[in-house]
Amino acid sequence: MTVLGIYASKPADTTVYCLLGGGACLVPKDAGTADHFIAQWLISHPTATVIPVSSETQTIPNSTKPASPAKHREVFVWIADGDDILNAALVREGYYTGKSMIDMVESEQLQIERAKKIAAESPGGGFPDLMAKWRESTPKEDHPRRLVSDSDYALRMKEITSAEHDAQLAKRCIYIVNTQWYPSFQWTGSSKTVVRRLNGMKRRLRRARRLLRRGGDCLRRLAVCSSRRESK
Repeated sequence: MTVLGIYASKPADTTVYCLLGGGACLVPKDAGTADHFIAQWLISHPTATVIPVSSETQTIPNSTKPASPAKHREVFVWIADGDDILNAALVREGYYTGKSMIDMVESEQLQIERAKKIAAESPGGGFPDLMAKWRESTPKEDHPRRLVSDSDYALRMKEITSAEHDAQLAKRCIYIVNTQWYPSFQWTGSSKTVVRRLNGMKRRLRRARRLLRRGGDCLRRLAVCSSRRESK
């Protein structure tokens, strides 16, 4: 198996293997933030093995052949060397959140729970009904399947949760600043580069706030002038 960043592939196999779970295998190509770290980890763990965790087959609409949609099988994998697991290391170093490591089965369970909540809040149906119809129309063999035991999965997820806690405490990569304010920030480059980019973003934010205040002052002045003209 060949590993390139968070993706892996086998010769003559169209299956998409991915180090991220939750149905993230077929999202637009990863930015490659952790590619160097992954490559170095694999070099230092030459006996690491790939463990398939869960699988799912996605049906992708075909614009040229609407009646023949394409099917893509994706498999969420762990890469482990004994007790050392690459997925946990990626979370521990702050490249990805713990949530990005849930498997397809847990992701589907969360979607079903959200659909039930929406159904309870909106008795008219809508989205929950559409989701149920979509699930019914999907062949059973294409549904998410867990390929490891539930106990083994739960044990690994505890390790992922612990790794995420370590990353938050150490403020690594995505936890350097509050990601609520920088949700799309690309955490690439050295630590100095990241800090320099953050400082630039802060300066731009301060400049934008000043411009907004000036714009507000101008609008207030125009409103005063307009009211004076009308009163005359």
